[in-house]
Amino acid sequence: ELKKAVELAHAAGKKIILATPRTSKDKDLAELTEIFSQAINFDGVLVGNLGALNLIKTLTDAPIYADVSFSLFNPVAAEFLQSLGAVQATASLELSFAQVRSVVENSSLPIEVIIHGATESMICDHDFAELYLPDYDEFATPDKLNRHYALEDEAGEIHSLRVDQFKRWHIFFGKQLCLLPYVEKFLGAATLRIEAQNYSPEVAAQVVQLYRRALDGENISVDELKKITPKLGAGIYRFKQSKNSIQ
Repeated sequence: ELKKAVELAHAAGKKIILATPRTSKDKDLAELTEIFSQAINFDGVLVGNLGALNLIKTLTDAPIYADVSFSLFNPVAAEFLQSLGAVQATASLELSFAQVRSVVENSSLPIEVIIHGATESMICDHDFAELYLPDYDEFATPDKLNRHYALEDEAGEIHSLRVDQFKRWHIFFGKQLCLLPYVEKFLGAATLRIEAQNYSPEVAAQVVQLYRRALDGENISVDELKKITPKLGAGIYRFKQSKNSIQ
């Protein structure tokens, strides 16, 4: 599947970067070693933690990008990641706009900012399927994991669930991040990322197109996004102090 993904991306004239797990155990690192033994021509590797970063450096010469799970908060952290071989890092989702701007402007390392999409609140080893799904058996009924599940919290928010190849469950925030009204403010960043892994190809294309049009100077309303991706929020930017700083 990875080889096919690379072929499709390169045939379309696009780069493709392998994203590694944000948390790594020995079996995760062993799988990464096996993947890179297949000589797949990735254009880069998005690493989720220091263990993966140190391993990847020994396996490939492809550019290494530090993911949001590094919780990058300041230029000192960016300098540290750069010294380890990262060519780009992702700003923490917990930063205010003023803090993002400070990191972008004062770091020699290029900084990426996540501007839209579903973001994780937690990764856990609890097997929700085994605990709560009736008649679930990982060998007899594996198709049950192909469905979409969610948790409802006490405030009525719905948190999507996804399970990965290691049977870790990823819990997402109830609202998707949406910085469309402020997107032009982030143009100093090296890269603007849309987290589209929970979208269909059609929805992903529409979201990217709307942001592209906004970056090209069109006045795009958030209402256009809400037609295809409801339950949008501004993350930390919903707080008055941060909203004032971003405007």
